[in-house]
Amino acid sequence: MEAMRRLISIFAARSPDRSTLDELAQTVEDRDAWPAAQDLVQKIRGKTLQCERSDDTKLGSQYLFKEVCAKRLYNLSYEPAPFDADSP
Repeated sequence: MEAMRRLISIFAARSPDRSTLDELAQTVEDRDAWPAAQDLVQKIRGKTLQCERSDDTKLGSQYLFKEVCAKRLYNLSYEPAPFDADSP
């Protein structure tokens, strides 16, 4: 989790959209919130798709990073129906 925290702080310093990034940072710190990361993935995914449609690769890369982190947190919660095995 420490590596994820460090990467989040790097993105936070340079991010034009901090809303889901801040939510991800809070989720990392609260193990009881990890099952809710599934909803966070969906929120982030919507933003990722918008970036893909507008060819904003820089912001899109940030959203892809956040998606991966949120999927990992959800899978670590050991809730039913985890993300695919190839998800982090």
